[in-house]
Amino acid sequence: MATSKAFLILFFMILATTS
Repeated sequence: MATSKAFLILFFMILATTS
């Protein structure tokens, strides 16, 4: 679960930078 949470945060980080 911790790994999924880290991946989710990473995904949102990339999404924020690409916007």
